[in-house]
Amino acid sequence: MRFENDADRLILLLDADLTANRAKEIVDEAKRRVAEHEEYNQLVMDLTRVQYIDSTGISFIIGLYKSTCSTGKTFKLTGLNQDLLGLFRLMKLDKIFDMSAAG
Repeated sequence: MRFENDADRLILLLDADLTANRAKEIVDEAKRRVAEHEEYNQLVMDLTRVQYIDSTGISFIIGLYKSTCSTGKTFKLTGLNQDLLGLFRLMKLDKIFDMSAAG
């Protein structure tokens, strides 16, 4: 996982699947990094390198979305493959998240 600052955006680039066996590591790192960079206006989670997300991963994304929006900032998911897009649509999360497909 990497973080990049791009003007007023903080970009979280995940480099592997978002599953229960990696959740604690990802959650801890994301919380630490987000707290360090309070000057951003939008948090972007880039899922280009993610092939699979389980229920724990979905919970992490929802939690990050809620904490980001509670501070008046926006949240976006980018780089979703067709399987992930289908999963988010099935769960009706496409109605909540600003999302874009891998491209």
